[in-house]
Amino acid sequence: MSLAIAAKRLKKANPNILADVRPMVERLRDVFGVPVLAELLDIDASNLSKFLAGRRSLSGEVRLRAIDLDHVLTSAAQVFVGRAIFDWLTGHSVSFGGARPIDVLADTGAPPLLEELSRIASGAYA
Repeated sequence: MSLAIAAKRLKKANPNILADVRPMVERLRDVFGVPVLAELLDIDASNLSKFLAGRRSLSGEVRLRAIDLDHVLTSAAQVFVGRAIFDWLTGHSVSFGGARPIDVLADTGAPPLLEELSRIASGAYA
């Protein structure tokens, strides 16, 4: 399909679906469970459960943390296999001055982790 045809079809696309983070948060819940995901997103577990049940919305800040977490995990799954994803995320990294990637994610967001994953994927190790 050419880009011109795709561009015309975009006029019929539903952009509201992109703004709905619920499917992504549900996927993260399936990976971690509600208690751990709530801790990772820095939100009360009952509020997370209410969101997942459709009875509450998430703040913009929590939505962005969920998007960052999902992006990092999806990228890590392209570099690591199985539980090695979580070993990398929770292990201490020389690249981050001994900090754990999960802590760097909480402090500064996804970009440093995504850059590190890109370096690892290309064969460069710290």
